[in-house]
Amino acid sequence: MKKNPKYESLNTRAIILLAAEEIFAIKGYAAATTAEIAKKAGVNNALLHYHFQTKENLFNHIFKQKMQDAAVSLLKIVEQNSSLEDVIRQGIEAHFDFLQNHPYLPKFVLSEIFFGNHKLSEFSEIFIPVLQKMDKKLSKLIEKDVKAKKIRPITPLDLLLNILSLNVLAHIALPVFSEELKLNKRAHNKLLNQRKKEIVTLIMNGIKINK
Repeated sequence: MKKNPKYESLNTRAIILLAAEEIFAIKGYAAATTAEIAKKAGVNNALLHYHFQTKENLFNHIFKQKMQDAAVSLLKIVEQNSSLEDVIRQGIEAHFDFLQNHPYLPKFVLSEIFFGNHKLSEFSEIFIPVLQKMDKKLSKLIEKDVKAKKIRPITPLDLLLNILSLNVLAHIALPVFSEELKLNKRAHNKLLNQRKKEIVTLIMNGIKINK
């Protein structure tokens, strides 16, 4: 079976992972098949099963790695900024872009919440330590701006939940609107970028004190 030219510099395991991520992004976890992934990777099905055994194992590997990447990225933003406004803006943009680059993840996580929870423990193991570190830094930044009468009091958890809910909803709802309005990819991406800016504005305006 002929390999995809863009995978030529990668080893077989990396090729399968990259191909799987592309298929999951297009079809979602439930509709994707190992046969499609093997074809995309340019390997036979037996070789795919040799490396990962099942579609679930393959997805688990991708899911865990992407969650780790997102956690490290968000923690870096919190730790490297001394301004709450910069943390909020950069954090929203980084999380939003992460969801945009991995559109299959929000739906998958939600389906796990409603129909199963075997991957939520992995999600918790990765994010709970990160959230605890973020909580400490955000608490200090929030307290500083509250004392300066720049913002109203808000807990770090409420702030993070506000950001998470708005970003996730955008990536679940906007594809539906785009399909109904028959928007092309360029128009869809423009809509996403507009929404990203709007979320930053909504979050900041929601905590700022009007003088």
